[in-house]
Amino acid sequence: MSRSCNADNVRFWRIAEVPGCELPSDLTKSEIEFRLADGHQAFWAERDVFHVVARRSERPRLCCSIQTPMNPAEGAPDLWSLAVRMPDLDRAMLDVWLLPAAAGAPDEWRGPEAPPPPAELELEEGELVQHVMQSSALRQRRGLFIYRPRSDGPMPVIYLADGESVPSFASVLKPRIESGEVPPTMIVSLWSGPLLEEGEASDPNRRHKEYLAGWDDEVYLAHERFLLSEVMPLAERLGASRVPSERILAGFSDGAAWALNTAMVNPDVFRGVIAMSFGSRPDRRARGSGYGSIYLTAGVYEPDFHQSTVDAAEALEGSADAVRLDVGIAGHSQMLWRERFPHAVRWHLTGRSDPVP
Repeated sequence: MSRSCNADNVRFWRIAEVPGCELPSDLTKSEIEFRLADGHQAFWAERDVFHVVARRSERPRLCCSIQTPMNPAEGAPDLWSLAVRMPDLDRAMLDVWLLPAAAGAPDEWRGPEAPPPPAELELEEGELVQHVMQSSALRQRRGLFIYRPRSDGPMPVIYLADGESVPSFASVLKPRIESGEVPPTMIVSLWSGPLLEEGEASDPNRRHKEYLAGWDDEVYLAHERFLLSEVMPLAERLGASRVPSERILAGFSDGAAWALNTAMVNPDVFRGVIAMSFGSRPDRRARGSGYGSIYLTAGVYEPDFHQSTVDAAEALEGSADAVRLDVGIAGHSQMLWRERFPHAVRWHLTGRSDPVP
């Protein structure tokens, strides 16, 4: 029988339209130590309840599918636990990352009915190249990663925010290209923020200023000029298509806002968008209609981003050539974004779509 969210001693945690909740953990010190064995963390599911235990000297916070602090174990100041009731847990994709992180990337957990990990192929030498530009628009040194499959150009191109993540996305797109499911496609990825010299300090809000309309108009517009007048000409010299229907803007979280808003302001330049976990307001310069094809996705465990993404899909109906919304049983997570990315590219470039769980 599922543990109830209706008791007085639970903390509710809103998950899309379905209520989930954090439950009081009834694990003892010895039970937590047994689960941990010699490790620093462990996690498992029991019916619709997801458990996480950890050994840390300070209170950890769980990220990013579930975002909440963990609770201390009675009589053990270095042991922590969390129990969360989650709807559709059997179909869920969850990353488990305790912050401050001990090391490495988040662990992953998939329910027995969740989509399998996307097929991926290792990138060969020369397929992914780093470029460094001295940007006139931004008055800073900027980095780009350009993934270019071994094929003659010009070819469709994806302009991707948060370019440091491109190896992850390129490795799941490559199998689709090699199987012929999508045509050879470049990814031109813009690193977030400047390339800093030793001793230089970064602006912690720089990513928000460049990606989110309304934060800082001067910085936001300079970043748009950087894309249009500096990045795109370089990409086209290297084989990117100049055809608007073969240009796609893509991003996740703040990057999703950048992708969608930039396309809505420049619909004659970009006819495709992949916006993953969109959670922002529209650019006031948006044209209002005449957009191309827009793909949106979000997870039910990221309530604010989920609702903003659903609202955006509804608002765009009738003002775009096509709108597709795929909702995943996931949180604010690279697991969802990597799984959906090749589906979205195929939909844009071939008009065909995969069945999405």
